[in-house]
Amino acid sequence: MSKKKYKNYYIGIVIALLIIFAILYYFRIYESARLQKYEKSYLVDTGAVNLSINSLDEIKQVFSEAPESYFVFVSYTKDEAEYKLESKLKPVIDNYGLKDTFYVLITNDFKDDDNLYDEINKTFNLAKDKINSIPIIIYFKDKSYEIVDPNKLESFLEKNNFEKVSQ
Repeated sequence: MSKKKYKNYYIGIVIALLIIFAILYYFRIYESARLQKYEKSYLVDTGAVNLSINSLDEIKQVFSEAPESYFVFVSYTKDEAEYKLESKLKPVIDNYGLKDTFYVLITNDFKDDDNLYDEINKTFNLAKDKINSIPIIIYFKDKSYEIVDPNKLESFLEKNNFEKVSQ
């Protein structure tokens, strides 16, 4: 009878270990999936914007075909706060029909460069108001520009008489 008793203990220990490993595996997969969603731009991933730019070298080519007025959202990925900010911008972009005039510049590949802001300012020919933090939105119209706080995009659009599209 004592062998049967020990056998039950061993079975119980094995089952407990299997449950523990299953829980740990689940949390590892969950955390991996959670982090993976921050790898991409929310605005690009959800189709709120049509174009993502990943390099300053692409800018001249992309903006040679840009409309008369457009927005450039300078940002980076792999960050939960950035992801949440982009998720707040999406309804504003949708409500004002900005999909075709809103571009996302992802700075991941060069965000640790010491000259990041200087390079962006130079590439966009920002002379008067310069970028000194990211995320930021630059609104270009008629060869002039305005720096817009991403958290205040909707109030900027209202102030500048952008019309909401019918839904």
